[in-house]
Amino acid sequence: MHKVWPHHSKKFLAFVIFFLLVHLICFRDDSIYRIKFPIQINQFSTISPMKTAKDKNDNSTISIIQEEEETAKLEEQEPKLWINHTFSLKFNDTTVPVEWRYLPEINCAGRRAVAIVSSDPSDKGRLARDAIRDTWMSSTYSGTVKNNTILALFIIGWSANETNMMDVHKEAEQFGDVIVISQPDSYRNLVIKVFSAMKYHQSFCKNVDYLFKVDHDVVFFPDHFFNLEREGYFHSTEAASYGNTWKKAVVERDPKNRWYTSYTQYPKDFYPTFTSGPAYILTKKAIPKLLGAAQYRNLVMVRKINF
Repeated sequence: MHKVWPHHSKKFLAFVIFFLLVHLICFRDDSIYRIKFPIQINQFSTISPMKTAKDKNDNSTISIIQEEEETAKLEEQEPKLWINHTFSLKFNDTTVPVEWRYLPEINCAGRRAVAIVSSDPSDKGRLARDAIRDTWMSSTYSGTVKNNTILALFIIGWSANETNMMDVHKEAEQFGDVIVISQPDSYRNLVIKVFSAMKYHQSFCKNVDYLFKVDHDVVFFPDHFFNLEREGYFHSTEAASYGNTWKKAVVERDPKNRWYTSYTQYPKDFYPTFTSGPAYILTKKAIPKLLGAAQYRNLVMVRKINF
């Protein structure tokens, strides 16, 4: 069983200090941006899957095949402790089958927001989750957590490391706050995690006003968010995405770069306006619009630019 770091551990304190300093996210009055939906679908240019001469270095098809093979291997190794509820994420160029492998027993009734934290099954991922449970996700430090205004959960992908997955299962049983999906946990699959988080909201918490998408190396202040909502900075009745907004970001064409996007996936030189990957907020009206619009555009395996 995975050992939780004690509070007096110097390593734990050092991690928390680093955690706070490096990825401090605070919704200041001058740092809130909004994207309203519906957006123009033609911004994303529905593209034929046919390759062009510019696609000499396009390895997206190979990557998808490799991911499918990896998923098949993982399915052969899966323990008998997991559930299997399948859903599909539909895009213009592909349909991604996903299974809920573990779902917490949660009641979303009366909640205003659900925060879904993207994490991973590694030991470092567990350390980050424990730090979050002891800080901003703790009812000791957050009034909105204590009074059940916000529900905080983690979402984790599948791993071929059986020991890690057994540890994740024990953790999920212990804390009741972990969602596990069948897609392999990798950087390129982070976008699948985000779409799965939206699917979770629609399937189990669709009446909850906000979905907070947060990475596990980000510090979030839910109490401060609701203070700002009362001041009029956020509006649950809109179909909107809130966060650090990027405009005219250059599309990465180097196949060796982790943010590589092929011309088949997206042919233009600049991405449309989007909210940045580490943390952003979606209203309940925006989520079905995003899931619906996805089927008219190609899947871009770069989590930062999809919303």
